[in-house]
Amino acid sequence: MKSGRQHRWDVTYQSGSFHRNNTPIFLRAAEYQYYRDRAENWEARIAQIREARVNAITFYIPWRHHQPDRSMEEPDFTGRSRENRDVPRFVRLIAEAGLMAIAKPGPFVHSELNIGGLPDWTSPSAAPAVEPMRRWDGSPLTWEYDRSILPAPYAEPFLSESLKWLGAVSRILEPFRAPAGPLVAIQINDETLYCASNSPPWMMGYEKSTLEHYMREDPDTPARRWLDGDAPASSLSWSAPTDAPNRREWDNRIAWARYQTWIRSDTYRIYREALKLDLPYLSNYAGMTPPIEENVPHRDALTLHETRSPFTALSSRYADWWIAHNPIELDRDLCHYGFISWLGVTPYNIADPRTVDPDHPVVPNSVFSRYINTATRGRGINMEENWGFASLYHPYSRHAFIPIFQTLVSIAGGATGYVAFCAVSHGYWEESLDRTTKLQHPHFPSAAPIGPDGEERPLYGAMRELNRWLAVHGDDLVRFRRHEDMCFAVYQPYSALASWCERWPADDPPPFQGHPGLETLSNSAQEVGYVPSWIGLDGRETIDPREHPRVVLVLWRAMEERVQHLLASYIEAGGMLYYAGRMPEEEWDGSGCTVLRDAWARHPDRVVALAPALTDPVTTPEETEALLHGVGVRARVPLEPGARVLLYEGETREEFIFFFAYDRSRDHTMRTGAATITVAAGAKCCGVLRVSGSRLVAWYIKGVNEVEDTRALVTVTTEEESREFSGDTSSASESSGLRPVTSLHAE
Repeated sequence: MKSGRQHRWDVTYQSGSFHRNNTPIFLRAAEYQYYRDRAENWEARIAQIREARVNAITFYIPWRHHQPDRSMEEPDFTGRSRENRDVPRFVRLIAEAGLMAIAKPGPFVHSELNIGGLPDWTSPSAAPAVEPMRRWDGSPLTWEYDRSILPAPYAEPFLSESLKWLGAVSRILEPFRAPAGPLVAIQINDETLYCASNSPPWMMGYEKSTLEHYMREDPDTPARRWLDGDAPASSLSWSAPTDAPNRREWDNRIAWARYQTWIRSDTYRIYREALKLDLPYLSNYAGMTPPIEENVPHRDALTLHETRSPFTALSSRYADWWIAHNPIELDRDLCHYGFISWLGVTPYNIADPRTVDPDHPVVPNSVFSRYINTATRGRGINMEENWGFASLYHPYSRHAFIPIFQTLVSIAGGATGYVAFCAVSHGYWEESLDRTTKLQHPHFPSAAPIGPDGEERPLYGAMRELNRWLAVHGDDLVRFRRHEDMCFAVYQPYSALASWCERWPADDPPPFQGHPGLETLSNSAQEVGYVPSWIGLDGRETIDPREHPRVVLVLWRAMEERVQHLLASYIEAGGMLYYAGRMPEEEWDGSGCTVLRDAWARHPDRVVALAPALTDPVTTPEETEALLHGVGVRARVPLEPGARVLLYEGETREEFIFFFAYDRSRDHTMRTGAATITVAAGAKCCGVLRVSGSRLVAWYIKGVNEVEDTRALVTVTTEEESREFSGDTSSASESSGLRPVTSLHAE
């Protein structure tokens, strides 16, 4: 692989994407888990990944792989105890290939490993003196793959050992830091702490060490009361989560949400300080979706995502859990937003790993809508797209149509890059590293693009062709502006309350922002062509009406003065505010505050009431469309359910058009203004077009659906021409399914 060429990695990270010389770079990355492969294979596999037009490799660094025994004074990073522990050699091979590297050192990494990659000696399962993380009832938090107990992050000796581990990782990685080396970014933890970014608020944080640490950090919190058994949902106190709360309980639940947020962000902060690497730090939030389901062998333990509890009736509150615990604007100085894609099988609207039904209902397509809600929450990278987890997640994932469809959905939603997770089916690891997944399949993942012996599977060619097109057009995608029809604004305290509440007095509608609420409205509106984005009000200083001309939100009786001023300034600057609920009249302490109401009085034409509440404002997409039309909000590309269009707009008459047709029972016609796209009935398909003025200048279309062995016929018409495409086709490929061009201006 050595080329003799000197590489430099002069890249920065800004506005949610990598840049070189102030020009955006679209990340075309692949995950390669060196610790599951033989070191003798590394060079060949990295060469294959590079030939698939990848520009970066991501990889976890599992603590338990490098320091499995506490008797080891230092982790083995040189391969002295096992050849595939030689991290410097692995990173040098990435450098010699001219690729960028993104390292993910945990301490908890997930990766389907025992204890999520933590050594046995850090777990209370093997070391009872270590304090566990605890759930609402005092029971320990367990890891779903091996039922091991997860340690409390601030408990000693786990905290000291974690920081020591990250310090050792830092010393190994520092020589490879960009610009002299390929290491361009770091990801700490995984899906926040212990994969908890979409978990309910009663599943972690009830342990003494974390509460005591929080109390030292912020003495004004109710943490002392919580230590005495007054935490929300504590087995010692509050046991009626479905009842409407009083003002004292408002304060308690809002404080609890801020505490849950603090656990996730503060661990990131202390781990980042331990690494001391001057690099961008990325994150990988789980989707705004119900807890992810997996085909984990022998899974029957209560785990982080287990919702069987006295609070089962609150399982539909998942979006409010996400909003309450992940106010990403507050963490902008700690880490950059990124997300993962394990939301289901998007073109089939299948949200679980067991349903195998090509005729599964796709209207409404909640999986697709949740994907867009997650991708539009912030600009960033899709850090994990499922490329081949056919055994652990869903058997349809072995077919190229599925990962390509979902990768394009994430990019259409705003992703500035994606990671094919994983590029290689690994087959070399011991039970001491991962004792669970081999019970299901000998390779991990089962159907990745590159097989365990280097064989190039169908997904490999699919990944290479997609990356070939993105290598030409991806950087411009990042530079263009993603079109939105409306922007949903969310406020942490409202979701902090809604996370716990099933019922509320009829005369005082609840501040639900999830389901029912803004998520329900978003999902329904997307079915008829509306394209949303999402922002958070917590930690935000301004909302630019040029970027978000129409903001939709839930309002309630209380809202802090700072946020009321933020919204009032938005109105004053010309923004349109659409709300459901009631105008706030007070601060959270009960003192009067009518800043937003006063701005409405000054600009009554810029504030529009949608409904008294979003508890159940509409029942069908058509009713949603009528509701929005009634207040003057229209989709740029109106659609009938079963297809989607999302756009990127350039400074001139140039745009990218992403289209998706997943209801194959009928024809779909999508009119964007620049082009008309028709997909004939009988096949699902997806694609992206680049139109300049009235000319179609580039295209990538995935028209072959290997799940059902169908081939789509797509017609694209602009002012100048009409073209028909059959099956798979790309303007960047040497072969194409393009049929002859018919000029509309021909004599």
